[in-house]
Amino acid sequence: MDRKASRGRARWLGAGFVGGSLAFGAWLASAAPSSADDSGFATISSFQGSGLVSEGATVAAAEPDGDDMAVAGLSDKTQRDQEARLRAPQPGGDGSDETAADEEGPSAPDFNDPAHPGQFTLGDMENQWYDTAMDDLPYTNVGIDWDVPITMSDGTVLKANVYRPLNDDGTPVEGPLPVLVNITPYTKLVSTLLDSLTVPYYSDALWNYFGNMYMPPGLKGLEQVLQMLNSGFLQEFGVQRRLVQSGYVQVVVDQRGTGFSQGTWQVLGRREQLDDKEVVEWAADQPWSDGKVGMNGISYSGINQLQAAALRPKGLKALFPIVPSSDLMADTGAPGGGVGFGFLTPWLSLVSFLKSLPDLSASAGGAYDWQWADDRRKELFVKLDLLSQGLNTPEFDKVADHYADSLDEDSQVRQEIGRRADTGASSGEALLGMLKTGSPWREKVLEEGDLKRLPLDLVDFVDRDSPWRKDLVTDVSKVDVPTLVVGGWHDLFSNTEPRIFNELNLPPDEKKLVMGDWYHFTTGSGLGKYPNPPRLDVLARAWFDHWLKGIDNGIDKFAPVTVFSEGDGWTNSDTWPRKGMDYQKLYLSEQQAMSTAFSMLDGSLADQPDEDENGHWISFGLTNMCSRDMNQETIGMLAWVDACHIDSRIAELNGFTFTSRPVEEQTVISGPMAVRLNTVQQASDGYWDVTVNDVDEYGQSTVLSTGQLVVSLRGLDESKTTRLPDGTVVDPYPVLDTQNWRRVEPGEPVPIDVGVVPVDATLQPGHRLRVDVFAGNFPKALPPWPMMDDMRLAPQLLDLDPNSPSWVVLPVNHRIPGAS
Repeated sequence: MDRKASRGRARWLGAGFVGGSLAFGAWLASAAPSSADDSGFATISSFQGSGLVSEGATVAAAEPDGDDMAVAGLSDKTQRDQEARLRAPQPGGDGSDETAADEEGPSAPDFNDPAHPGQFTLGDMENQWYDTAMDDLPYTNVGIDWDVPITMSDGTVLKANVYRPLNDDGTPVEGPLPVLVNITPYTKLVSTLLDSLTVPYYSDALWNYFGNMYMPPGLKGLEQVLQMLNSGFLQEFGVQRRLVQSGYVQVVVDQRGTGFSQGTWQVLGRREQLDDKEVVEWAADQPWSDGKVGMNGISYSGINQLQAAALRPKGLKALFPIVPSSDLMADTGAPGGGVGFGFLTPWLSLVSFLKSLPDLSASAGGAYDWQWADDRRKELFVKLDLLSQGLNTPEFDKVADHYADSLDEDSQVRQEIGRRADTGASSGEALLGMLKTGSPWREKVLEEGDLKRLPLDLVDFVDRDSPWRKDLVTDVSKVDVPTLVVGGWHDLFSNTEPRIFNELNLPPDEKKLVMGDWYHFTTGSGLGKYPNPPRLDVLARAWFDHWLKGIDNGIDKFAPVTVFSEGDGWTNSDTWPRKGMDYQKLYLSEQQAMSTAFSMLDGSLADQPDEDENGHWISFGLTNMCSRDMNQETIGMLAWVDACHIDSRIAELNGFTFTSRPVEEQTVISGPMAVRLNTVQQASDGYWDVTVNDVDEYGQSTVLSTGQLVVSLRGLDESKTTRLPDGTVVDPYPVLDTQNWRRVEPGEPVPIDVGVVPVDATLQPGHRLRVDVFAGNFPKALPPWPMMDDMRLAPQLLDLDPNSPSWVVLPVNHRIPGAS
């Protein structure tokens, strides 16, 4: 039997062997100011150059009220043809639309009409992209070169599957062709599995059948999950077979230390970033390559696109990152100091499992990679020890005392810990300072004592100058190739996705942003259905055709920003945040809002702070297990039923609510927000969580965005923090570092600024704005145990003091009426 053919069959068998667990695992891994008037409506014109705010605004028009045309089982093209007929003018007998409306029902509005300047329009250009992506496929078959070795500069061998179009006689197209690189930690077996589900014609019909299903109220979450199936998400996660058939080479590479690649998994570390650069340059130099390389992929494979591009490898010409991050600590590592255990624990466990799956085809063929086996033996589980340390390490003073016991009496390290303690530092603070990156004492601490008594991973985790922490932040300004970013307002990385767009130093035709109302797992849901933007694979084809093949298809003229405004629908703009936003400050007041909330305090959002001081105690609770945050942390896997993720009234049972009066006109919120809380802790630390909600006329409270903060980490990095001219913080950037770790004095008021993840939303007339306040945010996040030890889970006080008021400050285009 032909050796290459046998290896191919063995590879497919291997994919089938782990198919069920891999499919689930892949989805899980992939899952009263000086500048204000009396109303508190503040101008922001003086800092519009910051990239966080912008000038002028266009309000999205309402979506059409016509019947949904997408029917289960219809092909995308059939559905689009029917939608095109809906968009066409309906002729009336007298030249008006009235006759057509009488005979065939109301005609769909013309969204090309200037009366709807902000509404997204699925026009002829986008339709042509679809036809090209689905039908313009000059090559029928695809050939695969399995486990092609790519040797890195340090000698480590990465393994790649190379997908090339085939001629009619079955021979590979020699090219040269442009190349797409997808570097994944989820093993190429996942890509093989997803690709194996791609049966010509049959697969499309199957995905369209389920993807075009519309669910009744109560199951809209399931509808969103199903609509992901024919959004192009699966193709972008694995192998873009249609792109290969259109004349590209697709290279799917196992990241160092994962899949069948040798080495140790670095989790986006510096050596791994260098690998990404070397892989791109390897692809550009292959005989079947024309020297032009693009990068595609989702989640981790979106993050490493930005990291590779920041190193500017030879041959890289375009990026298409889907749900990427540029600051992993701020996004999910420890946003506000609350570590994302709910996501990180299953995710790290999943990748650790996947990277340990043996190469069955190599074993069957007698070509087992013993270096791979040795590398896996050295480190089976990656970073799970860090999570364990975070959950189990007591307060650092106890760690320091325990470590000092292992030192000789005359040890210089022991004497230095004592000397620092004499100046007012605790033993834990002294030890952390000596272990900080760059400290002349670090090597002595590591040499003299018992290292088993030091949680070194945790020490580096809380040191923002450590090499590992620095590697988690990407300087997006160094990316110099055209980039189309796809994100979601409830994605794991929603905090940085719109910021990536703003930080790209590229002209408008070379950078685009698409933000949907998605979780990580449901990214792309609804795309390709009128009047939504095109599918992910359609956008990718148009993007790469233009920048890698030089085809003038108009993608460069696609709106720079295409976002789903929560509560309204898709809209286009030139900038994000949208133009015309001004910051308004609304104060947290104990005046009863009578807003149908069943919270511990049904307060109001007021134009002025209360005249008298009032304090309200709140305790840690578990109602946030039924919340949008819970669904965000589980990447949308639990959002099948319309309950907790769209209605916060269960979560609010253990929180404070502060609600405005109803808005009288459509009100847009676009940009970063912040909530100032005047807090008092019973213990030496505390943990606060806030959400900003849209409350409809029936009382349903839907979270638009969220934020959290550990009180001892309240210090801000002013170089990354944005303030109004009067000093009000609107976009805080807390310093998640031991040098910023400041315990509080129990009983003393401590004001904190809680950053709320940027959002684009629209309050419809009659709706209200609400701010929810909680003590803690379990199970989305937990502070490390040393801070939990300081908190003691003691009750916390929100002090509504007119001399030190609490407020929410947010960017709006119309004033939100507060209680007077």
